[in-house]
Amino acid sequence: MHDITPFSDTNSIDKTKVIEKESVLITTWLYDFESNTRDAYKSDITKFLSAFKGKTLKDITSTHIVAFFNLHPEMAISSKARMRSAISSLYRFLIIQRYHDKNPVSGLRKMKVPSKVSRHIWDVEEISQMVLKTEKKRDKFLLRFLFITAGRISEVCNVRLNQFKKYNEEGVYNHYVIFVGKGNKTRSVWIPEDIYIEAMSYKVESKGLDVSLFRQKNSLKAISRITGWKIVKEAALRVGINGSPHWYRHSHGAESVKKGVDLRVLQQTLGHSSPSTTAIYTEVRPGNSSSKVIKI
Repeated sequence: MHDITPFSDTNSIDKTKVIEKESVLITTWLYDFESNTRDAYKSDITKFLSAFKGKTLKDITSTHIVAFFNLHPEMAISSKARMRSAISSLYRFLIIQRYHDKNPVSGLRKMKVPSKVSRHIWDVEEISQMVLKTEKKRDKFLLRFLFITAGRISEVCNVRLNQFKKYNEEGVYNHYVIFVGKGNKTRSVWIPEDIYIEAMSYKVESKGLDVSLFRQKNSLKAISRITGWKIVKEAALRVGINGSPHWYRHSHGAESVKKGVDLRVLQQTLGHSSPSTTAIYTEVRPGNSSSKVIKI
């Protein structure tokens, strides 16, 4: 039986059957999420349901959600918002599966989470210094690749050489990489020729292009997400700043808006499902406003 169980009372045969069915449903719901989201949502749902032992998923109402948050004032608003999102996602799935007909989150007000994007951005000079002061060739390339492509750290660590493509457009070659993102969705991101050429330099003759780009030392295995984080954290500390791999995505987004990139293009590059998510980068530069052209 899966370790996520909506309640622990197994005295009743009927309840045991419900436990098994709901555990399978939860596991199935989690399956398509990207690993980071899957782990976070699994933790959120486990914590939430453990507070209401004896209740099935069909028993849960908006009152239970409000009561849980009231009992946990120590939770950050961002953590509450994520748990709310996890619960809502689960119940949307249950409705699609025709297991339930109501989403207990639908009647609750949305939580306003203050954006931290403006505090999670490096400027181009800082990123250049991080690359310059990193000695290892693989790590230098990883830092450049993260910023240029705005790939998520899990996408970048797992990228393989056969995901790099080029095509001829009116006599000019364009190069791109195909990322496999959240929910196994793919997206193509244009890359400059020098990035393509450097990526191809990691080709292994015996394997062709079916090999990881960023590999462990003396191995063909891809580096882990944890290793990727460590490379970025150490590079940042070398220039006296803090941050994480995700800051490269924020920095890419902010720099793109600064350079006038269409938000729809940026949305595709970042792999955002909603344009409202991409629009946060317009808020990073309050001086960039249409009011500048209005005269009276």
